[in-house]
Amino acid sequence: MELSALNQISFDIATLATPLIGISIAMLFGFALKDFINNTIYGIKFICAEHWAAGQEVILEGKRARIIKVGFYETVFQVECPNGRVLWRYIANTNLVNLDISRVIREGDNNGHTGQC
Repeated sequence: MELSALNQISFDIATLATPLIGISIAMLFGFALKDFINNTIYGIKFICAEHWAAGQEVILEGKRARIIKVGFYETVFQVECPNGRVLWRYIANTNLVNLDISRVIREGDNNGHTGQC
């Protein structure tokens, strides 16, 4: 094959691949933007809810916790483990709907319970 024929083939491949690469990049940005908007909407809903605010005591999946920060993308919980360790959990706001979260209204006689009713 001649050099000009190879150049023409590579030019044809580049001409065909350019729109596909552009579409792929646009789809990637679109999906990333969709996830960002989805997390932001859940964050705004969680922030605007009257019954959740930073500093409140909650039961998060059976463990005592405190809401540290409610952000647009994620919420930070301080979790008290039974062994005395304190962990901060960073949870994406879209995952909050799948978690078991209960607000502590009044402290009662614990009698060795782990925070559940």
